[in-house]
Amino acid sequence: EFAVLGAIGLTRRQVMAVLGLEYAIVGVVGVAAGVVVGQFVGRRMLSFLDVTEAGLPVEPGFVLQTEWTVVIVGAAAVAAVFAVALVATVRALARTSDAAVLRTE
Repeated sequence: EFAVLGAIGLTRRQVMAVLGLEYAIVGVVGVAAGVVVGQFVGRRMLSFLDVTEAGLPVEPGFVLQTEWTVVIVGAAAVAAVFAVALVATVRALARTSDAAVLRTE
């Protein structure tokens, strides 16, 4: 894919920008989807705990709290993994020529 982008005229810097943008989109969408699904599942699970065995409401009721520092640390870890992968890809692309990559299967 990178060789084809290079063959149509993109510079290595532009190819890396495309790859970085792709990683950023995947990371942001993944973290956002994880937060939304986690909130939904959390509310669903807590709804089963809002009543006693007799069917009476629990007093005081449960309150769903999100530890945003944990979410932010997790998102930072995902960003760090993506950054390492981006650097590894840049180094691998720097060692190969586009012509050599296009000749291989």
